[in-house]
Amino acid sequence: MANIKIRFNTKYLEGNPDLKWRVLINNKEVLARNVHIEVPSFTSEDTIEGGEIKWHISCEGQVHWQEDIAIIKKS
Repeated sequence: MANIKIRFNTKYLEGNPDLKWRVLINNKEVLARNVHIEVPSFTSEDTIEGGEIKWHISCEGQVHWQEDIAIIKKS
């Protein structure tokens, strides 16, 4: 199972404007158009470089991809 964090991509207009979600899978980021969460989830926060605080929807599971849609399942 992976540690997964999801947060809004505030810089989506600088790249592909359809990819509005940052999906961090064990701290490795992948951008997604949509996210479907099929496991229990909770809110969390992290302080990143420079002291900025980021808030997430967090969960554990496995990410399955359908093109640019992340689907989070138990396995």
